[in-house]
Amino acid sequence: MKFKTLSYELTIAKPNQNFLFCKNEGSRLTESCQKIILQAAKGDKVMVNNVKTKAPSGKIRAAPSVSLDIE
Repeated sequence: MKFKTLSYELTIAKPNQNFLFCKNEGSRLTESCQKIILQAAKGDKVMVNNVKTKAPSGKIRAAPSVSLDIE
């Protein structure tokens, strides 16, 4: 079953610094999201939250969040 990504939020938590945040519409990364991903470094945490998808039936669904530690 194939789902279409409608939107999501991307956050990068850097130790002892403010969070980097962007919202993305669709599955392709926006330029602002690409820029913050390029700033991710060892010790950071990358989180993808509020993921909205569209099922083949047309129903909009929330997908689970993902959290990654950069090592």
